[in-house]
Amino acid sequence: MKGIFKITMMTMLMAMMAIGGVESQQLPQFS
Repeated sequence: MKGIFKITMMTMLMAMMAIGGVESQQLPQFS
């Protein structure tokens, strides 16, 4: 269970960082 939990947390963290990066890149284009 610990291994799966660790992988899930890392995946969620990477996804959040990727989404934040995309949003920060798109904001200047709209404005």
